[in-house]
Amino acid sequence: MVSLFLQDACFTELRTNQKLGYVVFCFSHAYQGVGSFQVIVQSQQFLPEHILNSTDTFLSDFYRQTVLSQKFADDFVQTLSVLRQTLTKRDLNLKDKTDRLWDQILSGQNQFNFVDQQVSVLNSLGVEGFRDFYNTYILGEDSRRRLLIVVYGKDKEFTPPVKNLVDYGQLDQTSATLPLQS
Repeated sequence: MVSLFLQDACFTELRTNQKLGYVVFCFSHAYQGVGSFQVIVQSQQFLPEHILNSTDTFLSDFYRQTVLSQKFADDFVQTLSVLRQTLTKRDLNLKDKTDRLWDQILSGQNQFNFVDQQVSVLNSLGVEGFRDFYNTYILGEDSRRRLLIVVYGKDKEFTPPVKNLVDYGQLDQTSATLPLQS
């Protein structure tokens, strides 16, 4: 839900208005039962600390100026209704159903009633619950965990762009276990 409301505003503010980078987008993702909200900014012009600060400011401003507004509350109810209809739409063919079920198998979740669970959560979600979630998990310093990934070209020297950032050097493998920055 968070990315649904933030996608357009994120692109407009960070890409179009601030011109932080050519690639700017946000999305939500769940993997093995752990949900995440991600903001991706690819930039050659700005240091990671500037991008991080700009992103934090955008998320905070969006909450104050948009999420807390009455217009948002009205739009929220309508958006929930459309999302609920989209989720409960029957599979059009066997391929759609197979893809949906295989997504559950390949993700390791094996929750074949995932759509029913999502609809149940949507039915119980109100605008105040959304506002609390956003304030706690998107803005809350104590309850969120962050991972900042910085990739430099081969001719650039690595200097930690923000305090408490650990240099893991060159990672040989495509997956590594890294502690999340709080």
